[in-house]
Amino acid sequence: MANDITNELTFDKCSKERCREILEAIQRDDIGLGSINFHKIIPQPKFRTDKECLDWRIKHWDTKWEAYGYRDGIRYDEDKQQICFLTANRSARKIILALSRQYPDVLFELRYADDNFGFNVGEISIMAGEDFHGRIPKDNTYEAQELAADIMGFKLEFDIESASGYVRKIDANLYEYCEGVYVSQSFQCDASLGHPVVLCYDFDNSKVWLEMYPLLDEDDDMYQDIKNSIGAWGVHPCESWDDFNSYVQCLGDDAMEAAYYDEGGMTMC
Repeated sequence: MANDITNELTFDKCSKERCREILEAIQRDDIGLGSINFHKIIPQPKFRTDKECLDWRIKHWDTKWEAYGYRDGIRYDEDKQQICFLTANRSARKIILALSRQYPDVLFELRYADDNFGFNVGEISIMAGEDFHGRIPKDNTYEAQELAADIMGFKLEFDIESASGYVRKIDANLYEYCEGVYVSQSFQCDASLGHPVVLCYDFDNSKVWLEMYPLLDEDDDMYQDIKNSIGAWGVHPCESWDDFNSYVQCLGDDAMEAAYYDEGGMTMC
């Protein structure tokens, strides 16, 4: 098995006509514009054995397979002049370095992220066969997770309706995926500047935190202030319903009335 690496390649400082010329030259003929054929950039010689083929690809392409990820269609944004594809275990950096030598007038912006979330992620600028600028965050850090989420197209957020999503860990500036979370009834408190919130209890990871009840639009002037205030309340350890209710009590009368929990379920306290 291999890890899937999402590669996002943008053609910068490049006219639409020039971009199309390059895409037509490198496309997989069986898939079409927006795909990429490594054989057209670094041609592979014929081999007698599969091992010889694999060894050559890893040495020259830095990955053991051709680009893939087209089962659900080509990911090509003509306006952004951007294509996306998958590679096995490592990014397409070597391939794009070779491509940039063929088109030295074009700036290639490559961003990549491993499906092992928060590991093997980075972004590099490539031109005329050189990578002259880049950012490769340390593995398993918030910076790496944030960049990976942006590349892979999702947000580091928790969704109240599905009771699942990404939430910060208690003891580290990192996010972890949580699901099956208990979500209380909404209430108002000082920690949310009076805006309705819910108290979330993740049994598996033994923690509680507040989430904003989705009434405001992100463009609202108060949105970020409320978000920051809720974030400042933090993520706290929670090992039992008694612990949960102690946090409810600290959050005030409205929380006690709406969110207090006993063995029979939600009750008025």
